[in-house]
Amino acid sequence: MNLSFPRIRRLKVWTPGFTLIELLSVIAIISVLATVGNSLLSGGNRAAAKLTSAGNLIVDIANRARQNSMSKGVMTAVVMAKSLQATDSNYRSLALMEKASGDTEWKPLTPWIFLPAGITVDPVKSANFIHQRPLFTPVPDNLPRLGSGSPSATDCAYQVYLPDGRLSVNGISPVPDSPSLHLVEKVRGTGSDNYYRVVLNLLTGMPRIERP
Repeated sequence: MNLSFPRIRRLKVWTPGFTLIELLSVIAIISVLATVGNSLLSGGNRAAAKLTSAGNLIVDIANRARQNSMSKGVMTAVVMAKSLQATDSNYRSLALMEKASGDTEWKPLTPWIFLPAGITVDPVKSANFIHQRPLFTPVPDNLPRLGSGSPSATDCAYQVYLPDGRLSVNGISPVPDSPSLHLVEKVRGTGSDNYYRVVLNLLTGMPRIERP
């Protein structure tokens, strides 16, 4: 006797998936986001590199001024000038000047040196460098500026190294805090938390670096 059983038909379960167009759209969006992210990261890295370069430049100039004073037995001034244009460009140009004991004028030691574009000096956090200046007659300000002649004393900030390597506090009362320069970066017109701070020791003239 033949027994026959009814066939059991398997039900096909439909599982949803992505169409080719949907997959291509997702890939395109991911590519756009990756490009934008890399661009922002690259811009931030470039700004940070410029800030480091600017800070290292300040340190090099301070060390050079100190070494010049000690090796020649002269006074050496680190001079920073205001900008004739934008306020946020103030004190972005630097130069060194020297004055021997028998000289009546300060002599240029270097031409103007400019900080990298996009790097600015915070005037509030750099106030003790900019405003607490030692008294000298004449002041070290007779450096020709590009396209404008010489800046006046009010257009310059300066600190002076003595022949023994110390910083001058002549005429400043009470004795000021160690002068410092606070450099910041600006990325696409917005501020950044990154900074490079150079603090000059009054007794030794040696620069100290502070970073976040």
